[in-house]
Amino acid sequence: MIYDNIMKPYKKTDMVEKQPEMIYKEIKARLLKFTANPQELYMIAKRNYDKLTMTKGMDAMSFEAAWEKVLADMDEVGNKPSAKTMYVDYLAKIGPQRSHDVRTDRRMYPDNVGEHTLRTPETWEEAHKVIVELAHIRREGDAISGARHSHMGAVIAGVSNDS
Repeated sequence: MIYDNIMKPYKKTDMVEKQPEMIYKEIKARLLKFTANPQELYMIAKRNYDKLTMTKGMDAMSFEAAWEKVLADMDEVGNKPSAKTMYVDYLAKIGPQRSHDVRTDRRMYPDNVGEHTLRTPETWEEAHKVIVELAHIRREGDAISGARHSHMGAVIAGVSNDS
C-alpha cells in the first residue's frame, strides 16, 4: 500500500524511467521507518527470552522450537547466553518438576578423554533429551493405563475381548 501511494504520482510522469533510483530510495526510506532499531530488537529478543516458559499444555517438541527461536533471536542481536546460562535458564523455564527430573537423571555421557562418565546433564541439549524421553515414557504409561481401564470396564460390564 505504501509502495502504491508513493508510485501513484510518479506513474503520471516519466520519472519512473528517468529516476528509478530516486523513487526506490524514497520507497525504501518510507518503509524503513517501520523497522525496529538495534536497541529495540535487542529489547524485544531479551523480553521474549525472559518470558518463555514451558506451559502446562506445551509438549517438549513445541517448547524446543520456541526455545531455539528465542536463542536464535538473542544470537542475532549479539546477546547469545553462555552454555551454562542456557542450561540454568532452560531448567528454570521447564518448571520445577521437569527441572527436578533432569537434575536427578544420571546417564553415561562422553567425557573429554574419549571415555564415558555417569553424570547429570550439563547442557540444555542434554536436559532436553531427558525431557523428551520422560514425555515418551509418560505417554506410553497413559496409553497402557487407558487400555487397562477400558478393558476393566468391559470386564465389569460382562464383555471380554479374551474369548
